[in-house]
Amino acid sequence: MAQKKLTVVIVDDSNVFLNVLSEVVSRNPLCEIAGKFGSGEEALDFLSKNTVDLLMLDLELPGIGGLEVLEKIIEINESQLRNPQIETLIISLLSLPGAEVTIKALEIGAFDFIAKPEGTYLPRNMEILKKQLYEKIEMCFFKKYPSLKKSTLLEKKPKSGIVLRNDRSYSAVLIGASTGGPKAVMSLIPELSNLISLPIIVAIHMPAVFSEVFAQNLNRRHAKHQVIECSGGEIIENEHVYLAPGGKNLVLKKGNEGKVVTLLDDTPNEETVFPSINSLFRSAANTFDGPLIAVLLTGMGNDGCKALSTIKRSGGYVVAQNETSSVVWGMPGNAVASGLVDAVAPLSKITDEIFKRVSGLHSFSSRMR
Repeated sequence: MAQKKLTVVIVDDSNVFLNVLSEVVSRNPLCEIAGKFGSGEEALDFLSKNTVDLLMLDLELPGIGGLEVLEKIIEINESQLRNPQIETLIISLLSLPGAEVTIKALEIGAFDFIAKPEGTYLPRNMEILKKQLYEKIEMCFFKKYPSLKKSTLLEKKPKSGIVLRNDRSYSAVLIGASTGGPKAVMSLIPELSNLISLPIIVAIHMPAVFSEVFAQNLNRRHAKHQVIECSGGEIIENEHVYLAPGGKNLVLKKGNEGKVVTLLDDTPNEETVFPSINSLFRSAANTFDGPLIAVLLTGMGNDGCKALSTIKRSGGYVVAQNETSSVVWGMPGNAVASGLVDAVAPLSKITDEIFKRVSGLHSFSSRMR
């Protein structure tokens, strides 16, 4: 039986980077290159006539720009009811304009992005690019071929026994996410901030410049809470969203008069990812006086899982995004497998789960049963 593979199209107006991407993708056993193009017009002509699984799209293109290409892809998916759909991964510049247009692309319909390494394409940059691409390709592969997915996350594991819940008032909501996370958080924060007054503290794996633009985008989306990209020293207050800056860890500590304040560091961590969700969750559980609600959204790997026992021991409540609504069910899936998750819900219902806990409706419901 032939090895199943994803068909990939790469679009970039830089011949150098087009060749670099092609080299990295061609070495991946999960996929094969169906075409590579230097313009949006060429790519759209090819995509309208051929079945393709994954489009890697540079947004800075001559003629038809990347955003317009993306809009056309959405139309192709909807008009032809394609199965599988063409998934679009944005290839973005590490710059402020690049970040702004990338966030816009996520709003339109791209599932995620990777950043072009800065400087010349030295071996280290090639390794960074290879790692970024591998998880996105793997996500698309298992979405198309779910029967081939590793079954480790689906195995039933014994409960840990750490179920120390109580009905004290919650102190904050913590959110961790990775692959597919920016889009999920853009959906979640405006609705959640309109329902609760608690501070919301978010860590998403992303490059530095993108977190600044992402915070600005959330503020423009009419979230009731003020959204702040942390720079260190912020006092955690109600009706605020605190976003960990890309490339650094956000940890919490007690400041003057016992108030909880933010602290940034860039020391290597156990996951070698920044910002570390484990570092945020663990420091929050050790700093806040009251219990916390911790949410693990879509993402590859297991960042955040090791800190869940600390969240639970301090009386916290853990919610994981379900597999169907996740771009990749790595982080939430590993959390579920750990036995430390209290509720598993689709993205559209996570706000309801949090509101029930904060409002005490869970206690009322349990009395009615």
